[in-house]
Amino acid sequence: MASTEKRTSAGRQGGPGVHRCRRVGGDPRAAGTEGLILARTEALGMQRSLETERPGVAPSAFVSEMAYVIGDVTVGARASLWPFVCLRGDRGSTTVGVETNVQEFSMLHGATIGDEVTIGHNVVVDYATVEDHSLVGMSSTIQKDATVESECLVAAGSLLTEGQVIPSGHLAYGAPAETRPLTDAQRAEISRVHELYVEHGRMYKREGHFEADQNGKMDGDV
Repeated sequence: MASTEKRTSAGRQGGPGVHRCRRVGGDPRAAGTEGLILARTEALGMQRSLETERPGVAPSAFVSEMAYVIGDVTVGARASLWPFVCLRGDRGSTTVGVETNVQEFSMLHGATIGDEVTIGHNVVVDYATVEDHSLVGMSSTIQKDATVESECLVAAGSLLTEGQVIPSGHLAYGAPAETRPLTDAQRAEISRVHELYVEHGRMYKREGHFEADQNGKMDGDV
């Protein structure tokens, strides 16, 4: 007989409303609809435990079936993880804040990402921090112990070197990155993209989920 264990934790273990699930032995289909959905996720191999740590994902977050999430990872409310992203929580936790989006082909490893952040396509954040309401442009790299403070924009293709700090309200650009104060237009763009991806995540979660009918058949389009 299979069972599905569900718990809500606080703080580093997931925060209010973040659910962590695991299947204990046997055929997951015996657990009904909940077990079927969990079994489908496990079969895809995209959300996985690592030793004693499991990902914690808020129920309102959108996580693509093709996003790989493993270990000590927390994903906040209304956040979105898009196809082919990788979030690793080994030798340090990875946190994605409320209403933050992580776009295709990006990798977060031991990263702390604040609320209302945009991580663009093909970005690497390795044991580094991006604070609230910032945007990291596509193909940028943020190396170990670097910090992007709140309300910053990292231009596409930038390199933040180890330990580098981008002051709040600044643009970072180049490799290695230089800085200058944000313009009003750049601040508006950070907000525009954040709001757009909150709506995208809501739409994809509504239209792209898997469900199980009463006969145990998996249904739904990605």
